[in-house]
Amino acid sequence: MPTTTHSHIPCNRDEIGVVACPDCSEPMKLTCTSPGLEGYDLMTFDCGKCERSKTFVVHQLTKAGS
Repeated sequence: MPTTTHSHIPCNRDEIGVVACPDCSEPMKLTCTSPGLEGYDLMTFDCGKCERSKTFVVHQLTKAGS
């Protein structure tokens, strides 16, 4: 059965980079982005090897001057 964990520490999209699976250390693939609370998105990464999922809360990108 796949395991899902959530990171509730807000970060910028640029700070995430390559996500390593906490169980098997394989690189995880971004599989879903969805709106979160105002100003934030949820980004979910899945591991193709062990089926672990990890979701991050990230600041939405804003255009310069907005």
